[in-house]
Amino acid sequence: MRTLIVSDLWPWVSPSGGAQRLNTVTRGLNTLGPVDLFVMSGVGEPSAPPPGTVLSRFHCVPESATWFSLKQGLLEGMLGRPGGRVLRTRRTMVAELRRWVAGTSYDVIWYNREFNWLRGHGAIDVPSIVDVDDCMDVLLRRWVEVRQNERAEPLSPVSRLRIEREIAWWRSAHRRVSRGANLLVLSNVRDRTRFGKARVALVPNTYAPPSGSPSPRSGGPRSSVLLFQGFLTYPPNVDAARWLVEDIAPLVREKVPNLRVVLAGRCSDRVRALARHPGVEVTDDVEDMGLVVRQADVVCVPLRVGAGTRIKILEAFAHGVAVVSTSVGAEGLDVVAGEHLELADVAGPFADACVRLLLDTNRRTHLAKTALSLYEKNYQPKSATDALVSAVEGVLSDSKRRSS
Repeated sequence: MRTLIVSDLWPWVSPSGGAQRLNTVTRGLNTLGPVDLFVMSGVGEPSAPPPGTVLSRFHCVPESATWFSLKQGLLEGMLGRPGGRVLRTRRTMVAELRRWVAGTSYDVIWYNREFNWLRGHGAIDVPSIVDVDDCMDVLLRRWVEVRQNERAEPLSPVSRLRIEREIAWWRSAHRRVSRGANLLVLSNVRDRTRFGKARVALVPNTYAPPSGSPSPRSGGPRSSVLLFQGFLTYPPNVDAARWLVEDIAPLVREKVPNLRVVLAGRCSDRVRALARHPGVEVTDDVEDMGLVVRQADVVCVPLRVGAGTRIKILEAFAHGVAVVSTSVGAEGLDVVAGEHLELADVAGPFADACVRLLLDTNRRTHLAKTALSLYEKNYQPKSATDALVSAVEGVLSDSKRRSS
């Protein structure tokens, strides 16, 4: 069996959750046979793949090479940015896909997210699978709810109207993809209702097991550390970091004076600026995030905007560190509040949960242990690979049955 993945990102360039998921998918598909990767991206040709890549071959087409017209510009103004981007790039993607794969036979094509199916479908006549991962209409609606645009800036009336158009466009896109693809893959079972009667499979987000045993910080006099880690140029993470530092941490510090808040990961200037607050440390370009996680007392996931599932919680679980999260942050994970983590959606209760865990070592240890057990059972890469292989084999079986 040979698979073609069509994407707009590379699995080894970005530390984002989407890139991590694509890497897991690529490795899972490789257990079934050779995997090729076609990328149309606005960031250009990436660095060479790291040692151990499982790709047979890959190809990049820069989006800057796609053509644009006044008519498309007007349509983009009416449809919003994603619709305009599809119109602007579809012709080039289809042509380049057909040119690059000429002479190569594929058994299945895997589209990384709906957007790439919308601009690439029909290029190759083989069964198609779409990894939805994030429902963008959900993400945009949550930005409106916190009165910000998708760049984590104050929401203007003009931006709100544009976002409402884009939400409607994405909901229409869900219907098109549901009718056109052979299978939709979701990371969050709650998204199932958005796709009508489409055939759906659940492939969970996972996290690779860390080397060695989980080893949280030892006791003794020291500061109490709250950690928020991740790709901190991503606007939902920027909003979360700001909310943690400006609204939650001051409430925690009233009860825990030695509090230290650590923001770790590739940062934007807006996140770096948060270091001006007392007790806040910003750590950019972390070489070993696992070490940073293990040095925390509590990992915070104060996300107010998001879709899909968040890998940063699984990272904390795998390293044996207790978690306080919003409901949005933990969405899509099979967790129970008070058993695997603490949940709170308002600054005051979120701060109270952090205080309880920082002051109660036994409670913190209990949550970390039960969360680690859940991670080991359900969220290691094998879980995703098993679900992925089952889904692909089902699609191929149906395709053979129809053609016979």
